[in-house]
Amino acid sequence: MAYSLRALPLSVLPWLILAAQPVSAQVNDYSITQLRVMQIIEGGALVGARPVTIRTMIDVSGPNNPPASIDGLLRIFVDGVEAPDSPAYSLNGPVLVDTDSVPDESNSMLNFAYIPPVSTDVVFVVELNPPGPNFVPETNTTNNTATSASLLFREQELLTLMYSPIDYRPSGGSTPNLPDNDLIKPGVGDGFVQGIFAGGMMEYRRTGAPSKLWTSSLSGSGSSLISSLITDLLLTNPQPDYIYGWVQGGLPYNGMAFLNNVGSMGNTQNFRHQRTYAHELGHNFGLSHNSLVNNVYGEDVERHLNDPLGLPKVKKDNLLDIMVPGQFTTSAWVHPNSFNSFLNHPDLSLPGTDLDSSDTAEPRLHLLVSGRWHRGTGELTLAPVLSVLAEQGSRAAAPAQADLVLQGLVDGEIVREFLVSARSSGDDGACAEAQLGSDQDSDQPSDPVIHFAVLMPAQGVDGRSIQGLVVTGTGTHPAQSIQRLASANAPEVSVLSPTDGASTGSQVTLRWEVSDADGDELTTTVRYVPDGMRHIVPLVTHTQATELTVDLSGLPHFVSGQGHFELLVSDGFRTTRARSSALTGPGAYAGAGGELPFIDIYHPDDSTNFRKGASLILHSSGWDLEDDALTGNSIEWSSDVDGDLGTGRRFIVTGLSVGAHQITATATDSGGQQTSVTHGITVNDRELPDVFVEICALDLGNGGPGTASVSLCGEDLTAGGSADLELVGGPANAPVFLVLGLVNGSLPIKGGTLVPFPWVSLTALQTNGLGEISIPGVTSGGVPVTLFLQYVLVDAGQPSGFGFSNALQVEF
Repeated sequence: MAYSLRALPLSVLPWLILAAQPVSAQVNDYSITQLRVMQIIEGGALVGARPVTIRTMIDVSGPNNPPASIDGLLRIFVDGVEAPDSPAYSLNGPVLVDTDSVPDESNSMLNFAYIPPVSTDVVFVVELNPPGPNFVPETNTTNNTATSASLLFREQELLTLMYSPIDYRPSGGSTPNLPDNDLIKPGVGDGFVQGIFAGGMMEYRRTGAPSKLWTSSLSGSGSSLISSLITDLLLTNPQPDYIYGWVQGGLPYNGMAFLNNVGSMGNTQNFRHQRTYAHELGHNFGLSHNSLVNNVYGEDVERHLNDPLGLPKVKKDNLLDIMVPGQFTTSAWVHPNSFNSFLNHPDLSLPGTDLDSSDTAEPRLHLLVSGRWHRGTGELTLAPVLSVLAEQGSRAAAPAQADLVLQGLVDGEIVREFLVSARSSGDDGACAEAQLGSDQDSDQPSDPVIHFAVLMPAQGVDGRSIQGLVVTGTGTHPAQSIQRLASANAPEVSVLSPTDGASTGSQVTLRWEVSDADGDELTTTVRYVPDGMRHIVPLVTHTQATELTVDLSGLPHFVSGQGHFELLVSDGFRTTRARSSALTGPGAYAGAGGELPFIDIYHPDDSTNFRKGASLILHSSGWDLEDDALTGNSIEWSSDVDGDLGTGRRFIVTGLSVGAHQITATATDSGGQQTSVTHGITVNDRELPDVFVEICALDLGNGGPGTASVSLCGEDLTAGGSADLELVGGPANAPVFLVLGLVNGSLPIKGGTLVPFPWVSLTALQTNGLGEISIPGVTSGGVPVTLFLQYVLVDAGQPSGFGFSNALQVEF
């Protein structure tokens, strides 16, 4: 019985027969050679809740004349399920493919951005040259999909970094000499740190005080400043992980740090200061100088180093490790060795091990011990010891890193030993390597004088209160033992002003009297406590003055009736604590409503361009002197064109309207006060690929003999979509017949089963050298019909000389 061709919709059959002709004439083929999932460096461990770039390396074969522009889609699967925000459009497509992708040329590949969750199973799938307005005909579309391995995105600790603007006046005077806030603020000063340290989120914020006055010279060393900064950190609540001092302009060295410690400092020369901060923080993490070339590509995913130097996003493999001394910001990124040291450091890695095992979350008594050690003569000098209530103390040094031993005594018996590392970046023997003229990170290979400051438990391991200290060395350098014992009597202190009930103005003069029955020299440390004990800001340490005028503007706003000043008066070892009368107001207090919150935008940078549909990362800082970190609904984002965009510190938006936007991030504190910052961006128009859930025609089986298989996958053909007909697994360069029918007749023939029988069309084709045939873009023509199709192949390797693919049932 014969079937008329007129029974098949002419819009379908002629396309199926003729579509192979232009495809066989097209000689270009585009394929994905590699997916590079980049967060900091190539091959590095990945961190959840931190943006990644998925870089699609494209290969083109054929004459490629003229070159074509190719686009793609990214699909994301988390724990085996496609993510709600999948698929994602590329950041830069369509890209002109005029040659194979080059790793250090960002626009020679398709790039995608995503913020993955913490998960043990995240898979990225890129579809190259998908259907849509930018589809480019090619010889083979079966190699247009690439899938990453199942990736682990680990959880990391929150890293809290506090910085202090240093009012540096070595020549005295009343004129402030502060660093430029635009160079040290969040989003600029911490740019390199945000780029290379493997934290999921890093909190970089100013100290509770607006600045720190420093009148001693820093030209030879910053050791005394660093020790003072560490003392400030130890007297602060909440206590951050690290502290950094920014000094205006240039110094004879880039910066300085205490090794395996929590304090460092550096200058603000804009061509070096971002890298210097990261370098000195590397010393705090225990890293020494090296001369390593990175040898792997890196990625500054959020363009942290675009401001102020306009540095590229892709970091070439010939840059130097962050710990090579004397470098400018332009010359450095991070070597895998340093990256892994950051990643696995106890202050970043989980579980949370950043507290000494003896510490608890409850405030308890500690001894703040600080001093000066001349490692040439061995002379040790102790500052007055303070007894301080604190939630956590310093981490004791590892035995191999210890230089000093603090021994707590009770009745002459040693009841606790606390190891201290007293080393600076100037002690690093590799300091002379890779210097740029005089632009080294330490002016001398070794500074003979080092300062130290630690917070150790005030009780012995047996729970008895320590009554004295002996400080001695471990043998790394000469150290003369020094002893400090508790005297018979503690100091006495009386606070004279402010008085009870006095209304507080914007400036408060604190006066006090001190005395000591033993005749010991007394010093006073003053802390500002605005709200009970939740926040504590150190104001002055170890002063012999008995009067201090405090400008409350720029400090956390006090809670009326709770705010006060705390005085810690030391006779060298014993400490007497006193508090002023409660601060009341608001009265004439200029900051009666509290200080405004702080906010800066990390991404996007001002005056940057993006493409329609691209995944735009919105990332801000957020801090309030009264509320601490601002997150969630306290950070609101908006566009002057598209309105509200969302809330939170960091997330991705898509679908912004084409054109110029003013993107505003607004921080709101608990008192309703707001601070906003705005960056201008432009969204440029482009045509976007079609986004669909792939549908494949029903596989009826009946394949064989032979290994050929056929698939028809793509959009919903019944809804007017298109799909790709792909044959794989056939013999190379062999004659093939595409058989079409309207019924499933299943005729046994030539050792196989022909499903579309009787057929209505038999079209002769030929496989390529891989035994494949690709017919992309099959469409229905708008006429409903059920079609059965199968390939019959001339295959000399089969007993009957023929092979059969599986059969498909296609619904148009």
